Amino acid sequence: MSEGQSVSLCIGNSDNSFP
Repeated sequence: MSEGQSVSLCIGNSDNSFP
């Protein structure tokens, strides 16, 4: 996955521990 996609994924999912 591209960095942009993974970043939006982390931001979109508050379930993830990532920022």
